Amino acid sequence: MGIQESSFKNHLALIVDDDQTSRSIAKRVITQLGFDVISADDGVSALELLQSNTPDIILLDVDMDCMNGIEACKNIREMPALASTPIIMMTSLDDADSI
Repeated sequence: MGIQESSFKNHLALIVDDDQTSRSIAKRVITQLGFDVISADDGVSALELLQSNTPDIILLDVDMDCMNGIEACKNIREMPALASTPIIMMTSLDDADSI
């Protein structure tokens, strides 16, 4: 049994990626599941969005300028309201150390 298209209706996802194409693809997939989506192009912008939004899930690119995904993840985990929010780390890097 697959995930229903409206399974996540009224849920919010934050997509953080410095690559516009990757953000667009992720947004298309996530919205098809029923999520509302907000997005940021780096960790700093994501943290600013999180001051006024509480997403149900966060998709976070590892390799970004300004603040990378690892540092952004650490900052997000320090926010009490988001301490247990699922974070999916994404990367286009294929070397074992990055993964």
